[in-house]
Amino acid sequence: MKRKTLALILSGAGAVLLAFLWHAGCGISLFAKVDTQPAGNSHTNAEMQQAVSLVRKDFRRFNGCVMTRLTYDEAQTQEELNGYYAQDPDIDDLIILDSDFTVSKSLSQPELGGAAQHGWKWIVVHTEAEGWKLLGSGLA
Repeated sequence: MKRKTLALILSGAGAVLLAFLWHAGCGISLFAKVDTQPAGNSHTNAEMQQAVSLVRKDFRRFNGCVMTRLTYDEAQTQEELNGYYAQDPDIDDLIILDSDFTVSKSLSQPELGGAAQHGWKWIVVHTEAEGWKLLGSGLA
C-alpha cells in the first residue's frame, strides 16, 4: 500500500514538473498576473476570457519569454474604439490589453533585444463576420 501511495505522489509531482516545463517552453508563465476586471470594465467576463486566451495563444511564439503581467486598459480601449478604430465599419468592439514580460537573450525573438518589455499592447477586435480575433501587438 505504501508503494502505491509513493508512486502516486511521485507521478503527480512529475506531472506538475512537466506542466511547468511545457508552459515555460511555450513562453507563458504559470504565474502571470492577469487583471481583466477592474472597476468600470465595459466588457463581459466571457469577452475578457476570450481576449486573454487569444493573447496567451499568440504569446507562445515569443520563445523564451515569460509574461509577468497582463492588464485590461479600459481608458485606452474606449479612446481607440471612438477614435482610430471608429473609421473601420467592420469593427464593432475592441479590447486593449497591456502587458509586461521578461525576455531571454538566448531564446527570444531577435527584435525584442533580450530585456524586459513594459507596456506591450495587444489589440483584440470583434467583427460580426469573424467574432473576436487578435489584430496585432507591439509597443505603444
